[in-house]
Amino acid sequence: MKSILALGLGVGALVLAAGTLLSMRADLRDLKRGQLVIAQDLAALARRNEIAVTAPPEPGARIATAAVAPVVARAQEQTHQAGEAREQAPAGSAGQGGGPSAPRAVEGIVERYDRLTDRGRERAVEDLAVLARLGDREAANTLLSTLEDPNPKVRAEAIDQLGKLADPGLVSELAPLLNDPDPKVRKELAKSLEDLPSEKSGQMLRRLLRDEDRDVVESALKGIGDGGYQQARGSVAELLNAGDPRIVALAGRTLSELGDERGADQAVYRLSDAYGDPDPDTRRRVLKDARRIGGSAAVALLEDALDDPDPKVRKDAEKGLKRLLKD
Repeated sequence: MKSILALGLGVGALVLAAGTLLSMRADLRDLKRGQLVIAQDLAALARRNEIAVTAPPEPGARIATAAVAPVVARAQEQTHQAGEAREQAPAGSAGQGGGPSAPRAVEGIVERYDRLTDRGRERAVEDLAVLARLGDREAANTLLSTLEDPNPKVRAEAIDQLGKLADPGLVSELAPLLNDPDPKVRKELAKSLEDLPSEKSGQMLRRLLRDEDRDVVESALKGIGDGGYQQARGSVAELLNAGDPRIVALAGRTLSELGDERGADQAVYRLSDAYGDPDPDTRRRVLKDARRIGGSAAVALLEDALDDPDPKVRKDAEKGLKRLLKD
């Protein structure tokens, strides 16, 4: 009987050692792949339990915070009850707290971040954002530091995640990215400012209207229109003189959203110059842009197009008029 018991204990020890070794190998493999195991466990924990910070930002806080310990404890308890403890954990440790704590997860990110590959750092940004939403300031500060990462993809991802935090206090932190050398980063900045409504955001979007990249300008125009930044009307109107019909159309639509009927009509007048093009597809694009802008000039152009020699153009004009008159 004793020999059987000893044999069982020996096998158990071997299984435990093998499990620990496999766990260590998995952690090393995940580190090479840029995976933050501990942080991703906590991130998944947050997502499964739909944890989010709902409290208002603390005075002077750089990122909205909340008491992290009770939130994580509640999530751990739910996860423990569901039997979802980490598979990588050594046997017998699952009952010791039910999962990783926020400080351990943050420590894992801070210690490993600089050693990760470009792709690994890009993925780590999302985990840092999850921890920031849970209220950990160390994670929040690390997330802010990724705005200076040499990889533009990491910077763009950081901007996106900070925008999702919806804290207007972050706008000042994003201001240096106005001069980022990568146009995709500046485009992401314009998109994120739309989620951070403030006077400062309006000023930054207005500045991005002068960007040399068309995609950046388009994103800035959308942000200004959706945000209703009236102070940018003059800068938007200047784009009516742009040589790019697409920018003119978007500027006209933005002016219409800002309630500038005169500016919207001027945009349609600019676009109507291309209506004389012999290519029917070009005329159809003009009508589509005019319909999206709206206003009296758009109605007049669509009415004239009812006599267009091309049947497809006439059909587009008829549909466009119905939509405008319905609106």
